[in-house]
Amino acid sequence: MWRCEGLHPRPRRRYHPARPGCAPVGHPAAWTTTFACGPINPDIMYMTDAWASVHISTDGGRTWTSVNQGIDLHSGPSGDAVPVFSVRIDPNDPNIVWIGLFRLGGIYRSADGGQTWERRTNGIVEGEGLTIRGFAIEPGNSDVVYAAGEIASWVWAGQEMPGREFDRVKGVVYKTTDAGLHWRADLAKICALPRLGSEPDLFAEQMPAFQHRLDHGNAFPV
Repeated sequence: MWRCEGLHPRPRRRYHPARPGCAPVGHPAAWTTTFACGPINPDIMYMTDAWASVHISTDGGRTWTSVNQGIDLHSGPSGDAVPVFSVRIDPNDPNIVWIGLFRLGGIYRSADGGQTWERRTNGIVEGEGLTIRGFAIEPGNSDVVYAAGEIASWVWAGQEMPGREFDRVKGVVYKTTDAGLHWRADLAKICALPRLGSEPDLFAEQMPAFQHRLDHGNAFPV
């Protein structure tokens, strides 16, 4: 992981040498999937790894600590992987953090800055095969949360398959109005994975070029 200060245009190539103002910092994860920075204190950072949990840094990314207390869903060949895929800091309250799991349909909420987690999956029907790819939170109301999920057509059978694999996926957007105590599908049977846009106008993007707008829970195509 690199930390940069100042404006740095996006490179054309995926890999590039460090630029002036960029310096390497700690990187505890093998497969970083999501990164989030505190809205009030930018030195507070969260990083997820689809096999090695969620990590938190309080010193701008120089050191990281794994925070798994309360995450009770595990996967992998040995059954001890903590597959956290996505993380979202509540813009209304930075102590509230949401994480979504890879291929297990798990959603967890923390009210103490990630130190402890509580599972919030009542109403999530897919379970295994569902990856929670992102969250959006209503401005001024932390109880209203949207979760975007990708539903795989493959499930783990105990061993990897040789060669290249392709998976035809579907998407779903869940909504809660009580901070995750209950969820309901707002957009179901989407042909591809959804990706939530920014608040207050929420957009669930599908591939290749279709979008739905979520107007306080009322979905319509745009």
